Amino acid sequence: MDPPIPIRYVEPQQDANVLQKVAREVAKILTPSEEILYIAVQNATALSIRKDAVVVTTNRIIGFSPGVLGRVSFIDYLWQDVLDVSMNQGVLSTEIEIATDAGWEKVGSIDKEQAKRLYGIA
Repeated sequence: MDPPIPIRYVEPQQDANVLQKVAREVAKILTPSEEILYIAVQNATALSIRKDAVVVTTNRIIGFSPGVLGRVSFIDYLWQDVLDVSMNQGVLSTEIEIATDAGWEKVGSIDKEQAKRLYGIA
């Protein structure tokens, strides 16, 4: 078995197996000195088997979307290109919005506590 990928901040209620699956995929695109600070994963309100995630690293913020047959897609923004990060909290979940010169990127259905932590780090 592969050693776990280091993640600087992990909430006790987060599923370690889910975090490691995301971290293993994201680790493939990290630069040599880049480290994962936090991973926020969509919660049950997303109504999807494959949950999207937002990964915050020392160099950028990465949107992670798993697909069918092991495919994944990434969208990332270097911190220097991020104009704003905002959070819209709902009753059951929270939406994270990332503003860049290219526009807004949104990821919804994030657990409230994970979204707050991600927002604080960002």
